[in-house]
Amino acid sequence: MTRRERTAMKILDAHNHVGFSVDGGAITYETLDREMRRAGVSRFVLCPIDESGHDPCYTQQNDRIADLMKKDPRVIGFGRVAPAHCPDPAAEVRRMARIGLRGLKLHIISDKFKIQEARPAIVQAAALGLPVLCHSHHTSFTANARHWRALFADTGATFIVAHGGKDSYKELARIAAKFGNVLVDTTCVTINRSRYLFNALGADRFLFGSDMPYSHPQIEQLKWRLIVEDDKQLEAVFSGNACRLFGLDPAAL
Repeated sequence: MTRRERTAMKILDAHNHVGFSVDGGAITYETLDREMRRAGVSRFVLCPIDESGHDPCYTQQNDRIADLMKKDPRVIGFGRVAPAHCPDPAAEVRRMARIGLRGLKLHIISDKFKIQEARPAIVQAAALGLPVLCHSHHTSFTANARHWRALFADTGATFIVAHGGKDSYKELARIAAKFGNVLVDTTCVTINRSRYLFNALGADRFLFGSDMPYSHPQIEQLKWRLIVEDDKQLEAVFSGNACRLFGLDPAAL
């Protein structure tokens, strides 16, 4: 593959947000759309963000993502719940599926819950065939490793672990090696840690993501182009693995 062909690979960006977070991260759909086009991204996952005043089931934010899916066929929408605070998180997951959302996003820090409290929502997502995108924190796979192992082992879900486990990236690599239902994105992770995970798990276990507005697809693409020399492996990371997860035809991106 020539350098130009390698640069022109199809991209499916599997981790982004839209809205105005209480932590200061903010992006409108119009800005995100412009940056995705600039970065050559063909399709992208959109998740709700923790906006001020949201309800714990993220009902309005989930509806907004579903509406964007109807308006823009490039959007692959994920819903979100705060499992420890939403009165019936499994019911909201069922509603997400009814309105066309394709996955569940969980954020253990901003939504203030322990990962084991998300079990009912995760089991429901698994029953509906929705992958579960989980924020990871610095101690996710050290202090809380046994809870993650249990969820990986017996919920039947496909997991996408965001941010490569952060400081616990080596522990994530050891755990994920035992569970084929665990995929990884390395958004906002250093090239050194991303390369370690890639070498430990192999190309088929990674989804490309940007986590906009916290990183940018051009930054994350550069990181992966520096890590992966083999063209087929890079294609798997950039789009092939995500197409397989979402049942999409790579040629149609």
